[in-house]
Amino acid sequence: MRAPTLLRCLLAVVLLTACADDTPNPGEGGGACRVGLTPCDEGLTCQGGVCRSGEGEAPPLALDVVWTFLKASELRGDLTLVANGTDTAGIQVAVYRRDTGAPFDGTVRLWLDPPTAGVLTDRALALDEQGIGRTTIRACSNTNPDCPDRALLKIANEAAPLEIVAVAPRVVIQGGNPPPPLGAGGA
Repeated sequence: MRAPTLLRCLLAVVLLTACADDTPNPGEGGGACRVGLTPCDEGLTCQGGVCRSGEGEAPPLALDVVWTFLKASELRGDLTLVANGTDTAGIQVAVYRRDTGAPFDGTVRLWLDPPTAGVLTDRALALDEQGIGRTTIRACSNTNPDCPDRALLKIANEAAPLEIVAVAPRVVIQGGNPPPPLGAGGA
């Protein structure tokens, strides 16, 4: 009877040490910046959402973004979707280095704010040599009470995902639920 208990204890010890999390805590070197007056421990600065020593590290790369929305084979300067859960539109981004104007051929991340506004088919876009990437958005359904009537589409360099590079013109979701009036609800 002692052998199975001993084996279980040894297995638990092995799993605990093998699965130890080496991720730095918020505020530590290499960890995420904390929210507040002191985002990082002493001697570190918050750069691109990560606490860094600043020595020998380049500042985050500044990027410019040109947004193009494609809907029903028509180029549009804004984006309006119907809150039916099926309405879609293409999104194209052209990303350029602000320092040189050259195309940025890295990877960028896109997300909706609030996330309940819809679904992006690709949130991580590997840009081509011209700095261009494409994805599709599908609107939320107004049968979902969390489907808003507007949203923001944000983009960040994957190398600094907490640093927003650009926000697209407003995404309008016709038939979505407007936000509650200020002071309404809860408290």
